Amino acid sequence: MINPMEALRSFQEAYDNRELRTESGRVHRDLIVHADQSGGAPRMTYAQFDGALVAGLVEFVLADPIDNVICWQTGYAVREEFRGRGLGAELLQKGIDEMQNGFRNLAPSIYVEAVIAKENLPSRRIAERVLGGSATDCTDAYSGESAVQYKRLVRLGSGTK
Repeated sequence: MINPMEALRSFQEAYDNRELRTESGRVHRDLIVHADQSGGAPRMTYAQFDGALVAGLVEFVLADPIDNVICWQTGYAVREEFRGRGLGAELLQKGIDEMQNGFRNLAPSIYVEAVIAKENLPSRRIAERVLGGSATDCTDAYSGESAVQYKRLVRLGSGTK
């Protein structure tokens, strides 16, 4: 599985080196938004800062459709010193709010999917809280490891403030 903490470290370095084109979130002005490609697929990154430090981020990468509905696979990471405060769940929900607002004219709904290592209980709790539902056993396509999938059908155009 791809380690979202590596994405956080990489984002921090690129941000510090002024290599990223960013803007503030439209719904949540405290987020920094960066759009790019990952392996040829569109990717949206939403980061929250504490001063100059990326406290946490959530990424959404366009994945294979589920039931003919556009699907964005998500990964999230929170810097160790900011864990245990609900920031992971907050960032995931804020990212979904931004996607609802930003993509509201593209389709009536999207799926947001999280594929998580079975043993990553903190990440699973975040997915259960924000995406809801129960986990479905699966195999991670990237690593071949045993994992669980959470998914949520998100109606577009109804982002919250």
